[in-house]
Amino acid sequence: FQSVLNTIIKPLLPILVFLAWIIASFVLIFAFIRRFHDNRGLGPEQLIAWAIRSIIFMVLIGASPFIIDGLTITGKFFARPIRTYNHSLVAEFDDKMKKYVKANFAVEDPNALLAERLPNGEPGLVGIIMDKESSVKDITGELNILGWDMPRMFTFMVIGQNIIKFGGLFLAIAGLFILMGLKLAAPVMAAFGFDEKFAAQIFYPFCWGVATFALAFPIVKEVTLYVCYGLGVLALSIYNGEATFSLDPVTAKIITNGAYDPASSALIVTALFFVSSLCFILVPWLSYRVLRGQVYEGVSQISMGWMLSSMGTALETYGLVAGAAINRQAENTQIQGIYNAEQTAARKSLEAANQSTDARLVSSVAGVEGGLTTSLGQIRANQVTQTLLAEASKNYGLSSSAAATKREIAGTLAEAQGTKEARTIDGMKEVELRGQGNLERFGMKTYEFTPGGSSIAGTSVPIRTGQELFDWSRNKHPIQEVNKQMDSTTRSNIALQNNNTGIVADTKVEASNVYQGEINQALETQASQSKQAFNTGSSIASSSTRQGAGIQLSGIRRSAEMEKMSNQTNFEGRSEAASINQTAATEAARLRMVSTVVTGFFRDMDRRLEEMKPKY
Repeated sequence: FQSVLNTIIKPLLPILVFLAWIIASFVLIFAFIRRFHDNRGLGPEQLIAWAIRSIIFMVLIGASPFIIDGLTITGKFFARPIRTYNHSLVAEFDDKMKKYVKANFAVEDPNALLAERLPNGEPGLVGIIMDKESSVKDITGELNILGWDMPRMFTFMVIGQNIIKFGGLFLAIAGLFILMGLKLAAPVMAAFGFDEKFAAQIFYPFCWGVATFALAFPIVKEVTLYVCYGLGVLALSIYNGEATFSLDPVTAKIITNGAYDPASSALIVTALFFVSSLCFILVPWLSYRVLRGQVYEGVSQISMGWMLSSMGTALETYGLVAGAAINRQAENTQIQGIYNAEQTAARKSLEAANQSTDARLVSSVAGVEGGLTTSLGQIRANQVTQTLLAEASKNYGLSSSAAATKREIAGTLAEAQGTKEARTIDGMKEVELRGQGNLERFGMKTYEFTPGGSSIAGTSVPIRTGQELFDWSRNKHPIQEVNKQMDSTTRSNIALQNNNTGIVADTKVEASNVYQGEINQALETQASQSKQAFNTGSSIASSSTRQGAGIQLSGIRRSAEMEKMSNQTNFEGRSEAASINQTAATEAARLRMVSTVVTGFFRDMDRRLEEMKPKY
C-alpha cells in the first residue's frame, strides 16, 4: 500500500500543511487574545508557557505525519508475533476447510462412473445434493427452503468463509484509508491545538484516535483475526477425518456411513463462520476501549453482547423460522387444499364434460345413423321400385312385342295360305276349264259324225242340227254340259275363293283377338307388377324410416341420460371440492394461530435476553 500512500499523500500534504499554517496563524492570534482576556493580562511565566506551547504545536504541524508513521510502525511491531502465528492458523484453516468440503459436500468416484478422474490422477468428485441417501439423478427430492439442501448449505458456508477471508483484507484497506485520513488531517488538527479550548474539542480527541489506530488497532486486528480463524478451525474440528458419503458402484446411489449428520455439522460450521466474521466490525471500537484501559469491559461487553445477541437472534430466527414454517405449512395446506379442490372440481368437470361430449356424440351419431338408415332405405326402396318398374316395363314390352310379332306372323301366314289356296284354286280352275274345253271339243266331235240331213215326209230335215237341238232341248248339248260344268267350276271357284277369304279373315281376326288378349294380359301384368313394386318400395321406405326414427329416439334418450349423469357428476365434484376447501381452510386457520403464538413467544424471549446484556 506504500505506493498508494505516496500517490495520494505526497501531492496533498504540502497543500494541507500550508493551509494548516494559515489556520494556525489565526488560531494563534485568537488564542493569545483569549488567554490575555481570560487572565486579564499575561505574566512572564504564562507568556513563556504560551510560547513553549506555540512552538510545540508549530513543530507538530510539520512533524505530525511522520509521528503518525512512527506510531504505526510501533503498533505493527508489537503485533508482529501475533501476525506470524496467524499465518500458520490461516494455512491450517484452509487445509481443514478443503478436507471438510471434500468429505461433507462431495463423494469420490474411484470407478469413474459419473465423474472422470482429475488431471493429477485422483478420483473424480460428485457433488452431494441431499444430506440423506439419494440417487444422483434426484435433483428435486427436496424443494422446501428449510430442508437440508446440501448445495445451499455449501453456498452459505462458503459465503461465511469468504467473509472471514475478506475481513483481513477489509481491515487492511480500512486501515489504509484511515491512515491516509489521519496523516492528511494531522497538520490541520495540530493547527487548532494553539488554543486550549480548540485543542480539548478537536486536537486531543484526534490524538486519541491516532493513538488508537497506530498503537491499538494493529494488535486488536491481529487478535481479532486470530479469534476469527480460531473459531473457524474450531468449527471445522468437528470433522473427524472420516468420509461421510460413498458411491455405490452398482446402483450409482450415494449412501451415508451414519458416523454423524453432515447437515448439522455444516449448519454449525456456517453459524460459527458468521459469528466470527461479525468480530471484524468491532475492531475499531474495541481498539479504542483497549487504549482507554477498558479491556475487561470491552471484551466482556462484546462477548456477552454477542453471545446474548447471537442467542437472542438465534431464538428469534428460530421462532421466525418456526412461525414462518408453520405459516408456510398453513399456506401450503390451504394451497394444497385449494389445489386438490380445484383438481377435483376440474376432474369432475372434465368427466362431466366428457360425458356431455359422449352424450352429444351418441345423439349425433344416432341421428346420423338414423338419417343414414332412412336415406339408405329410401334409396333402396326407390331402387327396388324402379327395378320392378323397369322389369314390368321390360315384361310388358316383351309381351307386347311377342303378341305383335305373333299377330304379324299369323296374318302373314294367313295371307300366304290364302294366296297359296287362291293359286291352287286358280290352277284347278284352269285345269278344269281346260278339261271342259276338251270335253266341249270332244262332244262336238259326236255331231261331226252325224249326217248332215235327211228327208222326212218330204221335208228335208238336217240331222245334225236336229240332234243338237234335241240335245239342247234336253240340256244334253255338250256346250250346255260344258257351260254347266264351267258354271259349276266358276261357282265352286267363287265359293272356294270366298271360303279362302273367309278363312284368311277369320285367321287375321283370331290373330288380332289373340294379340288384343295378350296385350291386355301384358297390361294387366305390368299394372300388377308396378303396384307390387310400389308396395315393396313403400314397405322398405316405411320400414327404414321407422328404423331410423327408432335409432334417433334411442340416441336422444341415451344422450339425455348421459347429460343427467354429467350434471350429477359435476354437482358431486363441486360438493367434494367445497368440502376439501373447507377442511383445508380450517386447518390453515389453526396453523396460522399456532404460528402467531410461536412467533410471539420467541420474539418475547429475544427481547428479554436483550435486556439482560451487561452495560458499563
